[in-house]
Amino acid sequence: MAMQDLYPQQETGFIFIGQGFALKKTSDKNMVQLYKDGTFIKEQILNPSIEKRLFVVDLVERQGVVRTKLADALGISRQ
Repeated sequence: MAMQDLYPQQETGFIFIGQGFALKKTSDKNMVQLYKDGTFIKEQILNPSIEKRLFVVDLVERQGVVRTKLADALGISRQ
């Protein structure tokens, strides 16, 4: 089963970031939704920048998502 099969086909806007995780942008540019294997995990505020930094560090260091994919999805530098 492909990872894309875990997410509803009619829903669009998922950005796959590795390890079964996906982000979905919301109408609020400072908010994203996090999914794991097709299941909603949480909404994350990306502003202030410390919130974004903690979110990124957690996903990369603890959850093992692909750094490049996450950076592209959030429009930030890979470093």
